[in-house]
Amino acid sequence: MRRLVALVVTVATLCALAIPGAGLSASSVSVADNVFKPRSLSVKKGTTVTWKWVGRASHNVVSTGGPTRLRSKTQKSGSYSAKLTKAGTVRYVCTIHSGQSGTITVR
Repeated sequence: MRRLVALVVTVATLCALAIPGAGLSASSVSVADNVFKPRSLSVKKGTTVTWKWVGRASHNVVSTGGPTRLRSKTQKSGSYSAKLTKAGTVRYVCTIHSGQSGTITVR
């Protein structure tokens, strides 16, 4: 029985490591060079979303519409978090890089 449990844990761990983005929680966004990953996200009201800088260039997170205002400082590393308490679609961009945008649907 112990061997079976160990095998199941090992297989589950290997599967999680093989899935791209498995290291990020459902409420995390990577701020890479000129892209937000994932580009769209869906969360429940009250969720805190964290943007984590993983690229080499400076970026920011600024909302362009929706029920929640986002405005991070421009930075090359670190993170920025916001608690999303109102339902709706939050649209945001990096004001430094045109085309770097994302959306979060809060339900």
